[in-house]
Amino acid sequence: MRTTTAGMATALAKTSSKPVFLVELDAGGSTYYWSDHVITVGGQAYEPRIVEWGSLGAITDRISGGGVVNKTRLTTSQLPSDISSLVKMDSVIRIYLFIDGEGLTASDREQVFAGVISDPILITLEKATFSVSGIEAQKNAMVGELLTADEYAGADPDAIGKMKPIVYGSVSGHVCQPVDVGGISTAVDYVVSMDTSIELTNAAFFPSSGTVRMDREEITYTGKTGNTLTGCTRGANSTPATGHDIGTQVIEIQAEYEYLVADHPVQSIGDVYIDGVRIVSGFTKVLSEGGAAFLRFDARPYFEHEASLTIADSLTVENGSHTHDSSASGGIGLTVTGCSGSLCNNIIDGNDETQITLTGSGSNTASNPVNVFTTYNSSTSGKDPHKLSIRIRALFYTESSGGTSTGNGYISWGFQVLAYANEFTAQNDFTVTKDISINDWADVASMAISIKNGVGYGSIYTRLYEVTPLSVSYTEDGTISASSSNAYRAGAIDLDGNSVAETALGEVISCDLVGHNIETPHAVIEHILLNHANNVVVGDLDASITADPGFPVGTKVGFSITKQIEVTKLCRSIAWQSLARFFWDSGKAMLTVLPTTATASVRAITKNDTVINSLSMKKTQRRQIINKIDAPYDYREDLKKYIKTERQEDAGSVASYGTRDASRTVVFSQVNDAATVANSAAGIISHFKDPQDVYEFLTHLGNADLQRGDVVEYTHDIGGGIVSKKCEVMETHLIPGSGPGGRPDQVRLSIETVA
Repeated sequence: MRTTTAGMATALAKTSSKPVFLVELDAGGSTYYWSDHVITVGGQAYEPRIVEWGSLGAITDRISGGGVVNKTRLTTSQLPSDISSLVKMDSVIRIYLFIDGEGLTASDREQVFAGVISDPILITLEKATFSVSGIEAQKNAMVGELLTADEYAGADPDAIGKMKPIVYGSVSGHVCQPVDVGGISTAVDYVVSMDTSIELTNAAFFPSSGTVRMDREEITYTGKTGNTLTGCTRGANSTPATGHDIGTQVIEIQAEYEYLVADHPVQSIGDVYIDGVRIVSGFTKVLSEGGAAFLRFDARPYFEHEASLTIADSLTVENGSHTHDSSASGGIGLTVTGCSGSLCNNIIDGNDETQITLTGSGSNTASNPVNVFTTYNSSTSGKDPHKLSIRIRALFYTESSGGTSTGNGYISWGFQVLAYANEFTAQNDFTVTKDISINDWADVASMAISIKNGVGYGSIYTRLYEVTPLSVSYTEDGTISASSSNAYRAGAIDLDGNSVAETALGEVISCDLVGHNIETPHAVIEHILLNHANNVVVGDLDASITADPGFPVGTKVGFSITKQIEVTKLCRSIAWQSLARFFWDSGKAMLTVLPTTATASVRAITKNDTVINSLSMKKTQRRQIINKIDAPYDYREDLKKYIKTERQEDAGSVASYGTRDASRTVVFSQVNDAATVANSAAGIISHFKDPQDVYEFLTHLGNADLQRGDVVEYTHDIGGGIVSKKCEVMETHLIPGSGPGGRPDQVRLSIETVA
């Protein structure tokens, strides 16, 4: 309810009063004073410019919790001087209600509308007609600023153009933006361990020289030509020089890597995650630096998953003279144990490895290689893609008495050569690594890892990011002959030990945190308006926002803003999810909690306050009934989903009106507190489970101080009699020209019974 001065309240209550509208227009740095007749208020003369007034009204949107301020329309005279230059889009107009002849001063004026000039604008020689939209059209703005390369030169290209996060209250799984992570790209072609130049899909973000990482290998380079890194030294910093597949990530190595948590200081940062896996070291939490909060890593974030495996079966290839068809051979089936769901939680010693050993003796020619490959199990169909890393460790030697390498042995993956025998001396170990995805396993069967020319033994280490059924097969090419000089090894494939996951580049860095340490809805809305709206000051805020309007004890919100959103839309959403409504009225931002029968009324209105023959009664629409809610809440941005659901239903309403499910419209995107969600869901159902009576009528100017959200007690003899029925004011219209001399003297109200 508007707060009027005592003198204004007395004047409004008089039936003989002479109300008048006063207009103030801010244009070109000056203020212009207009009315519909000559009048002086507080020494300020108002020109008789207004020749036609529009209705001044505001309507509450029942379900969304918002409010739509109607446009009003003014027609002004072009005489005695042309004022068309003053009628410009977005010029601010304020309209006041004043009572003439009652000895009031300028301070007694009651502001009843504030807005900006909007289209359509029609100007002729005699008059100018234009619309005026509510002031929220000017105060509204987009929340959040976008990341730019100018501000964060080392940002991941994919982060450029995304919003710098804003966080209110406590949130979990908040995604941080990579703002200083160096260059990252992918290999255009296969890379073998001897290559000294590496072509990237895009090298624009890499320095002219430096160090990069591919899989587990670090590589220094001294130059850059176009998208190619040149002068590469392989296996830098004691890492293994290996081959790499097409599309392998190439990552610049820096002293530290920085991720933006929020574009403002935060209260605290809790657990930190890489792709949803919690980590406990390797980073620093920066709560406030340069007006923002960060996570700083001393290495590009990686993570590990670990698994425990046991053998299900074994395969023995007997020595002797026989023929073996590799395509029909059996395989080793690995049964996964010690896991829960899709991710392993049986953490083991990181030094342990699963080893499959090929035992026996003998040699193989280049034309008859020993092949080891993985095959795809049909039970993995439909699984999400995960990676499998296979590491081959081989001892090479020669058959010649001289003991030197023949130079023609190699390890290959399909058509990609991973290592040549002439890269190492006789009887030295050599390790290569190959990563594949589960979706590629079917192709791997025809792209064997071949260990050729003089193999003494080989070991395969399998490491899983996520445990899924798989098989490992040992097959032989050609015909086996016991008497042949190149007889194949005999023996079994044995499995023991444990599996340790390969490290993987973290795609999503997230954390739990408390951002702005404010969580009550009105305080959050106040902060948003004062910090993100367009030129909103404390004087624009109603007391319902600067002080608690009556939320249930413990009501709190918590959320991240990671995409730009309009201020008005965001504030309405926060209010609605907290069982309240946010709107602008008469130039003020307001917040009202949904009323109940326990809400105190501001005034009693009776039949005597109702203009004769102006009352009508109707019911709210059936489509606005809500008697069931199945609403998600507690959104985790790193998982891109809500992790909790609030389910409530009113059986009586369902029995009477059928199921009226609001699950599509009620989503708690700004609330993650279980008690607040439960209270809001119950309150929404209680308020909207039944149709309500709506009364529309005209009343006198003594009720012109009523605003949307006010609760009144209404008494009338319509419909068999209404006695002190609590109703919420849903719509107000101050009607120009309804009184003597065309002056305003009536208010149209629409009020709705409170459940």
